[in-house]
Amino acid sequence: MRRTDGRGPPRWVGPIAVVAWLSACGPALQLNRPTIDHWLLCEECEAGELDSVVALQSAAVPTLQSTIRGPEPERVQNVRVQLVASYAHVVAQLGASTPLSEAEYVQHYLQTYVATYQTRSAIALGRIGTPAAVAALRDAANDSTYSEDVLQELARALVDTIVKVEGDLQTTRVGARLPIDPAVMVLDGLGSPVPQVLVRFTPDSGSGSVSRDVTPTDVQSGRASTIWTLGPTPGPQRLRVTAGNVTAEFRATANSTQARVLTANLGQWQSAPVGTAVPVRPSVLVTDGGGGAVPGAPVTFDVTRGGGSAPAGPQLADASGVATVESWILGPGVGDTNDLAARSTGSPDTVVFHAVATPIRPSSMSRAEGNNQSATVGTAVPVRPSVIVRDGSGNPLPGVAVLFAVIEGGGDVLGEIQTTTATGIATVTAWVLGPAPGRNRLWATTRNLPGIVLEATGVP
Repeated sequence: MRRTDGRGPPRWVGPIAVVAWLSACGPALQLNRPTIDHWLLCEECEAGELDSVVALQSAAVPTLQSTIRGPEPERVQNVRVQLVASYAHVVAQLGASTPLSEAEYVQHYLQTYVATYQTRSAIALGRIGTPAAVAALRDAANDSTYSEDVLQELARALVDTIVKVEGDLQTTRVGARLPIDPAVMVLDGLGSPVPQVLVRFTPDSGSGSVSRDVTPTDVQSGRASTIWTLGPTPGPQRLRVTAGNVTAEFRATANSTQARVLTANLGQWQSAPVGTAVPVRPSVLVTDGGGGAVPGAPVTFDVTRGGGSAPAGPQLADASGVATVESWILGPGVGDTNDLAARSTGSPDTVVFHAVATPIRPSSMSRAEGNNQSATVGTAVPVRPSVIVRDGSGNPLPGVAVLFAVIEGGGDVLGEIQTTTATGIATVTAWVLGPAPGRNRLWATTRNLPGIVLEATGVP
């Protein structure tokens, strides 16, 4: 629509300008939320329009949670009335050349009006990023009544973090596909996967090509991946990843055809209890520039993080070009990431394996002291009951929480949750027998193990 007589939008404009002009017409559409509504309806938004809404933080979330569902019915109806009047004005100006019927004109601009409210509400909520704002976005993203464009904007607004799952810092020969496809996981501000958001993979100039430059994240896991084939020039290469307004990058190194190439074979991203060996021994594949195996190639494996250990000295690649470490024992820190680096003479590559050290799982629990005692009813037994927890090798296991509970006799236990000491023993503070003579029973249990019972006899 174009202004020809001083009325209406001042030039050829988009649908948002039509809505903004209509919203200024008539007292029924006077805005009662100026800061938010200025952002929802601006055509050429001035600097600071969105920032003013974001500055409201939690105070803006309830209103945006409402506007993300669209304008109030009264507003929609008032805009519909104004659009009918606007269409009459357009017909008066353009006559028979009017491209749309009145119904099409009203529906088109009304849908745009609603979509504008929804998408800009989503953008503001995404920028605010509080847990309540993220929850509002996620609720909306699960509503199938939104249009595809709005749903995509909701997904974009939810994006807070791109996590590189695998495929970073690899090396292969020039012009070859990387052994591990770059993969990412897209998360929202609460750390939950964001499904069906478009992820763009863009190699830098000279950094080769990808099989899919744009792909949506998986509905369940929020993952997306692509095949990356390196460019023709030896040296560092880079792949940029974008989702919403968040970016990440993968790096790779292209070798000349004469260099040996070292790639991970087995044993990446494992877990094992602290101080124990990982279940799968890490191994690497050694190939020449043409992709052929290099039997007998020496490979050294060195612990670079976590404080664990691996045997010193090189391991020789077998007939298939695979070299395997004898063992990799993780360090003592529960929850720590452990790294093992593999290197080979004649190759510039370093392959790093990662593993996470988990707590040692209790394997058995037995009575230590305080079983089969007797004491006067209503008093504590003379020896405080205790149990000992051991690992699978029979060693005492410290740091394990043990729960004690009275199951017969009606007495009471003080210090019902105890942690095993360095000798693997957990001891209650006191066990007070019940008021009646006879048998009293105390139950002790810990995670993943069946409980055991300690007994005492109450005497008059």
